[in-house]
Amino acid sequence: RQVHGGLGESSYFFLMATDPEIAFQLGLTHFALGEKHPPDYQAHFTTAFQHFQFAAESEHAQAQAKLGLMYELGYGVKPDLTKALHFNQLAAEKGIASAQRWLGLIYAQGESSESGTVEIDETKAKEWLGKAAAQGDEVAQAMLQEKWD
Repeated sequence: RQVHGGLGESSYFFLMATDPEIAFQLGLTHFALGEKHPPDYQAHFTTAFQHFQFAAESEHAQAQAKLGLMYELGYGVKPDLTKALHFNQLAAEKGIASAQRWLGLIYAQGESSESGTVEIDETKAKEWLGKAAAQGDEVAQAMLQEKWD
């Protein structure tokens, strides 16, 4: 049986299961479904998490940022500040502006939860917000102006 692009069905599903970009895109789809369909949100978030996790293990920076968000908010997984920090750090180091902004904000404000604590660190806050702002991130730019100008 032929499916997308003339691939055989088994080849298509193999690609879906082994390609980090395809896994990331599937994760985005399930993440969006989780946000739009509250009765089934947890199942969609759990599936999105699994796809992002596969892609993140292959060093997919955007997937790492999404895992950070999911750990922060507890979407499809138990909230975990330490893991949120870890995955956002990986993504930020690869140049993902949203992860850089998140790190900047978390270091500017500090945060504590049962899964960990991030102490206020203005040096790190300015560094990460500066990197995000340099990429045009308007929230990071506003935060830098508001807090340190």
